[in-house]
Formats: sequence, C-alpha cells, structure tokens
Amino acid sequence: MGVIQKILSNAKVGKDRGHSVEFELNQGEKIHIQNNVWRIEMSKKEFIDFATACVEAGDKLKKLKGL
Repeated sequence: MGVIQKILSNAKVGKDRGHSVEFELNQGEKIHIQNNVWRIEMSKKEFIDFATACVEAGDKLKKLKGL
C-alpha cells in the first residue's frame, strides 16, 4: 500500500470479477492493479513487461483464431 500519485485507468468488468479494475501509480514508482476482490503490486518495469506480454499474447491468440 502506498500513496496514490495518479489513477492510470479504471475498467469495468463482470460482477463475478469484482465490477471494475483500477490501475494506479503509487509512491515509489509502484503500479497497483486492483479491485474489491484482488490486488497486484509491481514495479514500473514489471508492469511494462506484463503489459507487453499481454499484448503479445493477444496478438498470438488472434492469429490462432484467424481473427
């Protein structure tokens, strides 16, 4: 936990997944991805690596599905 520097994004998700997901930049260059059900904390570099992996996985899935 830390002091919130900036809310980066807030996304709506299904009720069974916690209604929303919030992305925060916190003191000490920590990124928090959280909602009322779960919370993940990572460094800025870890977040960039995570986001890159998500985009690459999405691209691969689209190719596999022919989308």
